[in-house]
Amino acid sequence: MWMYVLRRLVAWTLVLIGAIFVAFMVLYYIGTPRFVPFGQDTAQWAIDAWYEMFGLNDPALTQFFRYIAGVFSGDLGISFRRNVSVVNEVMPRFAYTFWIGALAFLSSFILATFIGILSVIKKGYLTDKLVKTITNLGISMPITWLSLLVVVANGGPFNRPMSGEPPNVFYIAILPIIALGISMFFIMIDAVRVSMLGAGNPNYIQTAYTKGLSKAKVVLKHTFKNALVSILSTIRKHLGTFFTGLIIVEQIFFSPGIGRLLIQSVLSGDYPMVLGCILLFILFYTTLNLLIDITQAFIDPRVMITTKH
Repeated sequence: MWMYVLRRLVAWTLVLIGAIFVAFMVLYYIGTPRFVPFGQDTAQWAIDAWYEMFGLNDPALTQFFRYIAGVFSGDLGISFRRNVSVVNEVMPRFAYTFWIGALAFLSSFILATFIGILSVIKKGYLTDKLVKTITNLGISMPITWLSLLVVVANGGPFNRPMSGEPPNVFYIAILPIIALGISMFFIMIDAVRVSMLGAGNPNYIQTAYTKGLSKAKVVLKHTFKNALVSILSTIRKHLGTFFTGLIIVEQIFFSPGIGRLLIQSVLSGDYPMVLGCILLFILFYTTLNLLIDITQAFIDPRVMITTKH
C-alpha cells in the first residue's frame, strides 16, 4: 500500500511540475513577464536595470529552473505590482480559498450521497423522478447565474461591497460556500446515482436479497460500496468545474481568496503573483487527486494493480 501511495505521490508531483512549466511558458511568451511598473517617460537605463534585477533578460528555461528552485525553498518571488513577497500575500488568501473549497466540497458530497442513495432506493417512484429532474436542471445552471441567484435570495445586496461598507463574513464566506456547494451538489448527485445504478451485478444483488436483506440494506451495504470507486472517478472528472466555480464565486462575492487575487493580478500584469496563485491552485488540484487515488485504493485494492499497468 505504501509503495502505491509513494508512486502516486511521485506521479502527481511530476504533474504539478509539468503544469507549472506550461503556465510559466504561456505567461512568458504572451509577454506578461515584460510588465514594467514605470511610466512612459521612464529612462531606458532604469527599465534595463529593473529587467536585470528580476532576471528577465535570462533565457526562459533559466528563469523557469530558478523559479522551481525558489518554489522548493519556499520563495515565490516578489510582486512586480505591490513590491511584496508573493508567499506572504498568497498564503493567507489560500487559507481562505482552501476552507471555502473544502467546506463546499465535503458538504455537497455528503448531502449528494444521501440524496443519491435515496433516489436509487426509490428507483421508479416519484422521489427518483423528482431527483432526476432537479439534478438535470441544476447541472445545466451556469455557476455565475447560480451565484447571482444566491445573492438575490439573500436580499439582493449587489451594492453592499460597492457602497463603501465592508462586506460581512456572511457575504464573503457563507454565501460563496452555498453557491459553490449547490453547483457541485447537482454534479455529485448525478455521479452517485449513475454509478450506483451501474454497479449492481444482478447475481450479486440477487444473492443479497435471498439472504433476506431489505432493498435499503442491499443498497447501503453492497451497492454503494461497490460503486464508490466509480463515484470518486466521476467526481475527479469534474474537479475542473469545481476550481473554475471557486474562482467565479470569489469574484462575485468579493472574497479575499486567491481566485480573486488571480484575476486582479492578471489584469494588472503582475507575473509573479499570477504564477503564485496558479501554483497553489495546481497544488490544491493535485492534492485532491492524490487523496482520491488513496481512498480508491483503500476501498478496492484492485485499483493498485490496474494502476501499475
